[in-house]
Amino acid sequence: MTFLGKNISDDFSVSAQIFPDQILAIKKAGYKSVIINRPDGEGPDQPLAAEIVKLASEAGLEAVYIPMTPGQLPAELIAATADAFAALPKPILAYCASGTRCAMLWALVNAPKLGVDGVIYATSSWGYDLEQIRPLLEAIISKQK
Repeated sequence: MTFLGKNISDDFSVSAQIFPDQILAIKKAGYKSVIINRPDGEGPDQPLAAEIVKLASEAGLEAVYIPMTPGQLPAELIAATADAFAALPKPILAYCASGTRCAMLWALVNAPKLGVDGVIYATSSWGYDLEQIRPLLEAIISKQK
């Protein structure tokens, strides 16, 4: 089984929900870490984050659970994501239900470095339209100036 995430950058990809039988394919695809952005219990066929963390660890991958509830972007979530990006071995695969929340978190962390248009372009090339968070991205950049 081949696993293909959507490469947002050289060291970060996103995916829809992953399943236990995909862990080894993710490892073989070269990923070193997994970020779980989908909260437990969101879907009826969804494996628990703890199961994915355990299986990833057994396969030699780092894995962290940073759940993002749709429509909520507290500062703590963005900070936890930035910390994970800094600490985890790369490349990283992040997943949620569709990959959109993962792409959004990547954009929020990387906007100060790549600019608003840069992160929107990077994510839109994979079908993730983040125009709706442009004001938030601009606010993050203006706070860092």
